[in-house]
Amino acid sequence: MLDLVSCGRHGRVLFLALGVLGTLASVAAAQFPLRAFHLHDLAGGVLAVPHQAVRFTGFELSASSERGDPLHRWLNGSSENGSSEEQARPRPGPNVPEPMVFDLIRPLGVRRGGVEVNVLGFVPLRRTRSRTPQFSFITGADASTKKRAAYELAPEIEFGLFDNLALEFELPMAETTVEAYKGAAQYTFGTAFNDQFIHGLQGILFIDRSNGAVSPTLLYLAALRFDSTYSMLGMIGFSHEFGGDNPRSPTQILFNATLFAELSDQWTLGLEANYAAELDGAAALLFMPQVHWNPDEHTSLQFGIGTRASEGNFIGEIAFRLVRSF
Repeated sequence: MLDLVSCGRHGRVLFLALGVLGTLASVAAAQFPLRAFHLHDLAGGVLAVPHQAVRFTGFELSASSERGDPLHRWLNGSSENGSSEEQARPRPGPNVPEPMVFDLIRPLGVRRGGVEVNVLGFVPLRRTRSRTPQFSFITGADASTKKRAAYELAPEIEFGLFDNLALEFELPMAETTVEAYKGAAQYTFGTAFNDQFIHGLQGILFIDRSNGAVSPTLLYLAALRFDSTYSMLGMIGFSHEFGGDNPRSPTQILFNATLFAELSDQWTLGLEANYAAELDGAAALLFMPQVHWNPDEHTSLQFGIGTRASEGNFIGEIAFRLVRSF
């Protein structure tokens, strides 16, 4: 992993990450008038969102905009992969794609009853043995010091339990062996900046089958729509491992930032960066350019080729995700 030497360096990284998110919020505040967050009526199962006129800056609303283009989806808050029930009650806030590697548990502002199945795959172009525990976005924060598997898979199911609350169950796999059990929950707080900003929390519980280690993770999520084409999603949080084989540095700082460009109803480009750092200085950075193809409103095929910086080495990686919603 990258040798960042000291915990102080990570403090600066955290301040930088928070500064990025703060800058995004400032940009949004300059373009969209701030108003109170929406309050969610979970008891009734219905989200009451008063109608707000959208203020446009930097682009014009075309009278020829078709029903399926990104601008229409943005204005109506519809999901690319939403069910008919979700379309009947559109999600609040902006429509922002999900990162391919570190995806959400259904979109922020999920509607009750939405179900999705998907599988993430990783193929390292070079299989190296690490001197320190490796962070794997599939098989967990502590992948031990063994050699990387030829490929990793992560099939999962996600569903909206209530409005704004979604659950997930995943089986991280190294080749054909189930390495761990993973459960997660995600809650949406609300929206701001004329509905162009939405945020929430995600909690993950990871149980390693090889050594019995338990790793809880907590992440703050924020998504921002800039215009009809560009949007961004960020995550920041930490993970701590109990009972693992890395007792010297069981806590990791996690950061994700992804910029999207929706070229059409079917094609989206993304630049995703995932950073994981142990408090003793070891860290890893995964940079993954990606393309999303959505042949219909229920299906998404995503593919990327990127690089992982770890222990001073750069290793190419191929990643893909197949998504089907119901």
